[in-house]
Order: sequence, then structure tokens, then C-alpha cells
Amino acid sequence: MFKRFFSIILIATFLFTLVPTSVLAAPYNIKTDYCGNQIKAEYCQCAFHNAYCERIGMDQSSANSYVYSGWEQYLAGRKAYCESIGHFWNDNECFAPPSCTDRQVYISSQLECIEISDLCGNDPVILYSAEGKECYCPMGYELLEEGGEKICEEVEEIEYSVIIEPGYSSPPLLADGQTMTRLAITGTYTNNDEPVEFNFQLDNEFTNQIGTLEYVSLSADNVYTLDYTTPDLSDFEEGESTTVGVILKYWSYFKNTYQIKIYDIPLFTSESEMIVAYKAGFERDVKPFVSDAKEVEVFVYTVLPTGEHYPINQAEIVFDGKYSYARSDGTWLFENDSGTSDEVERIEFELDLDAGTLVDIDQAKRAYRDLNLFHDNITNFLPVLEKSLQMQTGEMMLGMCLQN
Repeated sequence: MFKRFFSIILIATFLFTLVPTSVLAAPYNIKTDYCGNQIKAEYCQCAFHNAYCERIGMDQSSANSYVYSGWEQYLAGRKAYCESIGHFWNDNECFAPPSCTDRQVYISSQLECIEISDLCGNDPVILYSAEGKECYCPMGYELLEEGGEKICEEVEEIEYSVIIEPGYSSPPLLADGQTMTRLAITGTYTNNDEPVEFNFQLDNEFTNQIGTLEYVSLSADNVYTLDYTTPDLSDFEEGESTTVGVILKYWSYFKNTYQIKIYDIPLFTSESEMIVAYKAGFERDVKPFVSDAKEVEVFVYTVLPTGEHYPINQAEIVFDGKYSYARSDGTWLFENDSGTSDEVERIEFELDLDAGTLVDIDQAKRAYRDLNLFHDNITNFLPVLEKSLQMQTGEMMLGMCLQN
């Protein structure tokens, strides 16, 4: 008996939280709330019962018109007040809204909380405006539709670039405590082209020896100039490498907090021979060469969203002062004159798109969001990209555009 009674209480409590609570004992009533309170009772007696008409100097018809005209004005005032305090008006009754969850919205016409997923789909960020009767995304997101589904995609808030000043060493840098390079860093907010105010610091997850970063100047066109000097990592093993991150800290107006971008500087601990892989539109990558193999195969690739290692044809490979170019399968085989082992060693380079290319791709994606994007052979990636930015119709031939 107790369990049954307890269950009834729980069910009743659950229903109470889902149904809006009226702030009145009953809906507003013309006879009880208006007649005798807002106007003299004789007007209503005349309008409804043809009594006391001589006392107010009206016939029943004119009294009826007078009473209902005043009643409508009275209800309009009650409705305006009800809505001004965040309540909802329905059938002459003022309701306090129920407690909806974060992923629900109160629909006054239905007097209940409705799941946003039922109105806008299953995107975890998307919101619904009961007033505007439309789905929308919070600040910092863009509303898109893919395959009939509405989604909120995060908008890139800033565009920035890090350039090595001419005449200074380009990464990777020798970590000898003396090698120095000069960085030119600038950024703008994508929504209004306003300059970004950066703060800078260094980070390295492998060692506390990160080198030094010295502020030089800030130009009138918002270019920060910084000098970076490498740490002395002579205690590292021969050929060992690590990376120092230059942290670019900026204020996010979308998220109302500080956000960061990181520019990586690869470091090497010895002047051993290095292999460089590069192609226009991609970030340059360098690896130390420490091998006793007579033959070394280099494989240059990038990673598609599917996880596939996609070869980069015609990537430039530099070793021992000699330039070669990767074949269509992304590989190149060269001989190591100092090698003693007959085994072929394989060295892989994963190249990411560089910052400038990502900006171009982002602009293209924004302009042609509704087009079918697909992977293409990236042998002529940049000319195709340049062409696609000028296209008015048709499919975009952006072989890597879905990577970010």
C-alpha cells in the first residue's frame, strides 16, 4: 500500500513539472472579474438581462457593445502584463512556464516543453527561437544544412599568419642555445577584419628548456615582431628532435574567454644530415637523417578525413644538398653512400596544409557550401584551388578541403 501511494506521488510530481502552472484560480471571467470591479454592475445588468438600462441611459444593445468593448481592452492589458513578467497567455488565462531543460523550449501555443531535437534535429549545439519560430546557432557557429539535417558548424574566429623574416633561419632550428630566428605575426577577426591583440609565450611538453622569446615591436599595421633563440639541448641524444610551441593567446568574443593558437618550431640537437620534404600549399617538414642503410625510401603524404595516407606527387625532397621529386605514389628512393646495411629504410613525411591554403579553402567552403565537395588527385592542387575560387557553378575540385 505504501509503495503504491509513493508511486502516485512521484507520478503526480512528474506531471506537475511538465505542465505550466496558472497564476489564477480560473481564467479571467467577464462577470466575476470585470462587471462590478472594472465598471458598474448596472452596465452588465443592462447588457445581459435588460435591467437597469434606464438608470445608465442606454438600451440593451448599446450597453452590450459598451461592456464587451471595455472587456476586450481589459483583457489586452492583462495579457500585456502577463507577458511582461515572462508568463504566457492562453484562453484568457496567465500561465507561469514550466521548468524546461537546457535542450527543451517552451511552446506557449502547446503549453508544454518541446525537445529542440524534435524541432531542429539532433545537433547538440543548435537552438530554437519560440518567438521567431526558427532554428538558430549560438554566437561563434554557422547554421548549415547537410543532407536535409540542420547543423551548427563552429566558425573560425581569427585568421593569422606567422612568417620568418628574410635573412633569418627557418625552422627546424639547431638547439645550440645560439641559433635565432625572427617571427612576424599578425591576425584579424574574421567577422569584422579588426586586428587581433596577441600575448605570446613558449611551451614544450618534453623539456623545460624552451629557449627565449623576445618582443621586438608592433607596427602600425598590427604586425608583431618577435625574436626566438633556441635552448641548448646538447645533452639530448645525437639526432634527437623536439618541438617548441609559440602560444598565441587572444580574446575570443564568441566564447567570452581567452583562446590560443600554436605555432610549432621544430628543434634538432645536432648538425647531422637532414631530409627536407616540401610542396607549395603544404607545411615544410624536416627530419634528421641518422641511418646505416644503403638505400633509403622517402614517402611523402597527407592524411585525408577518412584516415587514408594520400601520396603527394611531385613533393620536393632535399637531401645532402641534392633536390629530387616524389613520384606519383609519393615515394623516392636514394642511396646512402655511408650506409652499411642492405635493408631499405623508410622515412615518412606527413605534410599538413599551410595556413595560407587553409584560409583560401575556408573562403571557398563558405562561398560554395552547398556544392558537392570531393577528393581529387592533388598533383595540381593549388591551380585547381585557384580555379575553384573563381567558379560560379559546378563541383569544387578541392582535393584536401575537407581535412579541416
